Amino acid sequence: MRRRVLLVTIAAALFAGAGVAVWSATREVYRMPSASMEPAIPAGARLVVDTAAYTNRGPRMGDIVAFRAAFAEDQVLVERIVAVGPAEVDLLPDGTLLVDHESAPRAPMDEGTFEEKIGSRRHRVLWDPETPPHGYPPGPWPVFDGKLFLLGDNRQSAHDSRYWGPIERRAIVGKVTHVYDAAGRKHAVD
Repeated sequence: MRRRVLLVTIAAALFAGAGVAVWSATREVYRMPSASMEPAIPAGARLVVDTAAYTNRGPRMGDIVAFRAAFAEDQVLVERIVAVGPAEVDLLPDGTLLVDHESAPRAPMDEGTFEEKIGSRRHRVLWDPETPPHGYPPGPWPVFDGKLFLLGDNRQSAHDSRYWGPIERRAIVGKVTHVYDAAGRKHAVD
């Protein structure tokens, strides 16, 4: 009887250890480099990135991803996928997002924010109608097959695909799954 309990205990410990090893081998932690994803992710927050999230499926509209841009391969940047190519993206002067000439559903919230739905996900977007955008090149922007168009949730201050264009899927490091705020509290990201 003792031998069976010992074997079960050893097997459980090995199984748990393997789970931790797999989890840590497929997760990486980064710090949010800017305010481009506020209010969802504050500047300086720690992010948990699942590097295996796209092993069995492709990236989806609405996912927040960590990626290495061609112009800054030594940095990991974070933005939200708003289009998967082939597609066409445009952003109207009032902040309305158009993907393939269809507007993303949105609803006003607090002053300077609205809720937007991209794919199956709803999220808050910062948009101040009194603040002019920072000289973004005018759209529409084509998104070719195999490419992704990324925007920050802080639309008027984010440097995103409007500046550097769509990214290749292979540039993705992984999907952001959790955020640790300044107080160390863990929040799931949707």
